[in-house]
Amino acid sequence: MASDSVVSGDSQTTNLAGGGVTHPPCCATPHSSATGLVIATLALVGMTDAFYVARASYTGQTMWCIFFDGCNAVAQSPYARLFGVPLSYFGVIYYLCVLSLAVLLAVDPFSRGLRYGVLAFTVIGVGYSAFSMVLQVRFIRAVCSYCLISAVITVLLLAVALWHFRRTRNPMVPS
Repeated sequence: MASDSVVSGDSQTTNLAGGGVTHPPCCATPHSSATGLVIATLALVGMTDAFYVARASYTGQTMWCIFFDGCNAVAQSPYARLFGVPLSYFGVIYYLCVLSLAVLLAVDPFSRGLRYGVLAFTVIGVGYSAFSMVLQVRFIRAVCSYCLISAVITVLLLAVALWHFRRTRNPMVPS
């Protein structure tokens, strides 16, 4: 048993995918890069959701509500615009930014700036989603299915970003 801990200790490094970058065995897992891909996939789903609402806002078409019947009431409320711009447009931009960070994170999963960037964006996203849900329930008195889907996606993004951040926080210490 003692020899196993020496063999898998901090002194060894593993080359990730033959890319020339070495990291200790504790962090040299496919999960390090895969979390960037998971975040990218969630961001694509979120962007599709936000794009549907943005398109309906732009064209004035009635949205088909999935779970609740309040999508159109929320989209037409005075709370649905910021300086005259539909909030769904900001949602598309938000998910595009997260997608961009996620792709870069998949390439360099140990980048401190990218890890903090994804974490910051997802924390801001969850905060806004919580604020949006309070507005819908308390003031608009209607719930938008697409907003709820976006909120769930944003919480999942934060969970994956936190997992990745903790997993890659200190590559010299086994987790």
